[in-house]
Amino acid sequence: NSKRLKDEVDELNYRLTNTARLEQQVEMYKKKVEEIPDLRAQVKTLEGQIDEYVMEKVSLEDENKKQNIYKTQLEKYKVDIRRLQDELLSETKRADKCSIESERYKSKCETIENDNFN
Repeated sequence: NSKRLKDEVDELNYRLTNTARLEQQVEMYKKKVEEIPDLRAQVKTLEGQIDEYVMEKVSLEDENKKQNIYKTQLEKYKVDIRRLQDELLSETKRADKCSIESERYKSKCETIENDNFN
């Protein structure tokens, strides 16, 4: 009889300990359930931020593409400017030679005209 009572007391102590542990878990889960609306609000806020970041990323990628196009055009313009500067220099030299030659011919003509009038 005493053994049965001792076993029953042990069983009740076990259940009491187990019940206290389960009650703590229930309280912990209640707190977690109470946090769910706040967490949902945070998720919604984060989703909005993600959408903004995605739109900003797309915008920056588009801007980067435009910049690359401008950079390519700029490099082409630099090459064109160098080529045109070289052509200008060449034409300037040619014009200078022509001017010198023209002055020389003009001088010769004047000399011949003076010789013919004398």
